Amino acid sequence: MDTLALQKILVPIDFSDTSLNALQTAVAMAKRHQAKLVLVHVVSVNTAFVMPEGSVILDSGLDQVLKTANQQLAQWVDTLITTHGIDAQGLVETGSVTDSIVHLAKSHQVDLIVLGSHGASGLREFFMGSTAYSVIRSASCPVLTIPPHQQWLDFKKILFPVRPVADALEKYDFARRIIRKNNAKLIVMGVLERLGNHTFEALNDEAAKLIKIIEEDGVSVETQFHFSDTLAETILEKANELEVDLLVVTASLDYQIKELFIGPFAQQIVNHAKVPVLSIRPHPSPQEGTQTKHEPNVFPNPYLTIPF
Repeated sequence: MDTLALQKILVPIDFSDTSLNALQTAVAMAKRHQAKLVLVHVVSVNTAFVMPEGSVILDSGLDQVLKTANQQLAQWVDTLITTHGIDAQGLVETGSVTDSIVHLAKSHQVDLIVLGSHGASGLREFFMGSTAYSVIRSASCPVLTIPPHQQWLDFKKILFPVRPVADALEKYDFARRIIRKNNAKLIVMGVLERLGNHTFEALNDEAAKLIKIIEEDGVSVETQFHFSDTLAETILEKANELEVDLLVVTASLDYQIKELFIGPFAQQIVNHAKVPVLSIRPHPSPQEGTQTKHEPNVFPNPYLTIPF
């Protein structure tokens, strides 16, 4: 077994142009990794009636919606198998979109979720699509969000931001799968807040350890260092200047508030990135990992990452 290959990729499909565009990325990745694609379509059930005796009656139109969804998804799965030679299956679920995606990703032990970054809300400059945001927040595996404005079939130049915080090597451990399969060039960008508490020496040491491993992997690597007042804006600006194909960030959660939110760094990146973003959940510290009634019941990603 190729230890650097992804084995299963889950792709939420709502048959919109955004989701089908993300599917094209997943198809290209599945071919490179010889991975199985798990296509998921979720039908939200909002037309249920509870009778006095406790029984539940669903709107009669739901049966037709589910039938149509199964037919459409079956056609896509058949195309993936017969035309692209990809191992694939389709699943139609009812209920919460986010909960269904997160549950299926866990139960099917997928390595990666690929989905469109902006849905029906269209509020690109304000907030990423609600489904994408919720999945990144709750999924135990990495999530790759794909902007809708063009196709992304490979990743030849990847931007890998690094701060002077430990665990950059674990962050690279997952990203290397995509880097190696694309024969990509990796740009390690050390970023340091001007008014932060870390030193350039600490940043340089962390970057040096990472670069040593990257070079041992035979990966083409370039190194840059930047001081910044606003990390996310600097990284987005450099991503545009360098014309990268992929950004790798950490989807840290804020454990200090009642409801968990993605940290502002990752949120800004996914909101405004013009290229795909690979968001990787960090392993929570013992203090952070204590669940409350508000915390999603997810298992930590085994690939530790830099907690932006």
